[in-house]
Amino acid sequence: MKIHCGFTLIEMAIVLTILGLLVGGFLIPQSKYHDLKRIELTQQRLEEIKKALLGFAVIHGYLPCPAIDDKGKETGRNSTGRRCVTHDRSDGYLPWADLGVGRYDAWGNPFRYRVDGWFSNSDGIYTGINALVGKTENPLEVTEKKVIGKPVYQLNISNDSTYRANIVAIIFSCGKNGRPDNKNDADETPNSDASCQNDEAGDKHDYVQDVYVEDQFDDLLTWLPKYILLNRLAAAGRWPP
Repeated sequence: MKIHCGFTLIEMAIVLTILGLLVGGFLIPQSKYHDLKRIELTQQRLEEIKKALLGFAVIHGYLPCPAIDDKGKETGRNSTGRRCVTHDRSDGYLPWADLGVGRYDAWGNPFRYRVDGWFSNSDGIYTGINALVGKTENPLEVTEKKVIGKPVYQLNISNDSTYRANIVAIIFSCGKNGRPDNKNDADETPNSDASCQNDEAGDKHDYVQDVYVEDQFDDLLTWLPKYILLNRLAAAGRWPP
């Protein structure tokens, strides 16, 4: 009597089905894992940029202008040498070469950068009324996407209508999809070329953050609070001027 060894076609089909389910179950978590690692890496780079901004301010006494492109050099200044020529009231590219940091997030997109005009004056931070507090030119704020009208950093406006916002600079990554989402795009309309660049310059001051939601919102933001900057400058003997 012969004994046949091996698998029947039905048994092989069952084994292949099980293997397919195991492989599929492995690949999905791997994809999520890589997304999480890129988010973590980008957040680390954002924090490094914020530290570099503080270092730049300690050396120069002011924050850099945004760059007009992703080559990493801040834009020129006006005829008086004080104000940023472009992007003084909207965001631009990060001047990464001037700061000595990386230019891209973990997805290979250039970082974006917005600075308050009175904190990027090349002759020093604005020293008008309430100089020790440090008035701001624009009411920069970051709002949670799901809680509209509730800024993460609350805005304070004085009785004389001069701004005293708590944020002087914002840095953000356009995330996995490579474009600014929601209000992080100046005109709140998706870019035709899907690039991480605002379509419209202007007096834009409100930005949005939220948790990562696939295909809906993936921007990553950090910001430089005014009092952290002023305290660092004071400790270095650069504030008040």
